[in-house]
Amino acid sequence: MKKSIYIELNGVIRDIKSKTVEVYKNDNLEKEFKEEYNGEDLQDYLGVESQDELIEFMYVEAPMRIFGYSGESDEGVSFMVNEFYKKYRDEYNIFIFSNEIEKSKPATLMFLARMGIVIDNISFFPLKDFETVNEKANIIITNNKNIIKNNNKNRYIKINQEDPNKGVKNILYVSSFKDLVEYEHIERNEFA
Repeated sequence: MKKSIYIELNGVIRDIKSKTVEVYKNDNLEKEFKEEYNGEDLQDYLGVESQDELIEFMYVEAPMRIFGYSGESDEGVSFMVNEFYKKYRDEYNIFIFSNEIEKSKPATLMFLARMGIVIDNISFFPLKDFETVNEKANIIITNNKNIIKNNNKNRYIKINQEDPNKGVKNILYVSSFKDLVEYEHIERNEFA
């Protein structure tokens, strides 16, 4: 039976944070904001009172503008994801996954079409459900600390992150998805 590789959409392929800031600012022209957004917590940066209010804005009020029209997290990452898929599709079951609700799902499908992503399998999980992907996957490619669980079942590839847990055998830290593909980390099985 083939192992499953799950690639997280948000943060690895798609940059929803910058797009959320852009759309929120356009919808709230009267509001003052700090200097440029540099990846800090969205709720704090936007001055939104609660997590529920931020979720309402992103997933109910503006999902198409945010999820459908976001850019790539890194230039050319869509191309690299397609190359990864072509290289490993016969050896692994490859999935793109995202934690989403409501109309962000069709917006996400539009994003994937806009970017020309060719991966066949797309899985949506509820917003704060990080356990299900851990149950289904053998390898998870993410930059979301909420998904990574130091257990013996899964192997994690963490993109664009420093290595705070040196020596943890089931986490491989790579600087970008491009590096993951070019240096053939999956093929060399360095983190198993």
